[in-house]
Amino acid sequence: SDPIKIRPINHCQPKATTMQLNAIKQLFHKLNQAGVRYCHWKSNFALDEALAGVGDLDLLIAPEWEEAFRSIVFEQNFKEANDTVGSHLEGVTHYFGLDDETGSSVHLHTYTQIYTGETLTKNYQFPIAEILLNNCTSLYDVQIPTPSAEMVVFTLRMLAKHGSLLEMALLFRDRKNIAREREFLFPRADLSQSAKLAAEAMEPVDEAFFLKCMETLQSEES
Repeated sequence: SDPIKIRPINHCQPKATTMQLNAIKQLFHKLNQAGVRYCHWKSNFALDEALAGVGDLDLLIAPEWEEAFRSIVFEQNFKEANDTVGSHLEGVTHYFGLDDETGSSVHLHTYTQIYTGETLTKNYQFPIAEILLNNCTSLYDVQIPTPSAEMVVFTLRMLAKHGSLLEMALLFRDRKNIAREREFLFPRADLSQSAKLAAEAMEPVDEAFFLKCMETLQSEES
């Protein structure tokens, strides 16, 4: 069937909780059982909230596993949706489902390649999908990048968001979440390993330069 079209609406986010929605729990159980190569690729400091239905789930899917992923998603009664406002990015798809027990909606924001950038445009594509998929660990039975690999994502996201006064204002508005993410990643990540991964994936990025960028972000004043 044709993808449904869902227009964005303003709504209050549900209160954060550690409870995992059954629809989400069942989805990841099926993905793990099938051996699908995926990871929840960013903002894992708040993964427990996402699993409870707060916000969306950002999933990176290995391209060779996309067909199997879609089959499982549709078996779990998710529906594909078109973005009617933003520009479509190749390899980026939205799926919506419903948790029968709570009546809460579940939003999967899936990628087969990594895009990030300014808040409103996501105008950069980075060749880092493989380093995320190849360096995974498990949290709440969900595959996520190791802290050293996720640090590469965090650094690129923050650098991309310093390009305009509007982005600086948006960063200031989101400063509490950025502080939470920094506090989650920096104690766990090996910055030397992060710099090495970044240099390997994005030649000719220099390890020493990327390390300096991370050290700058590590400061609360950055």
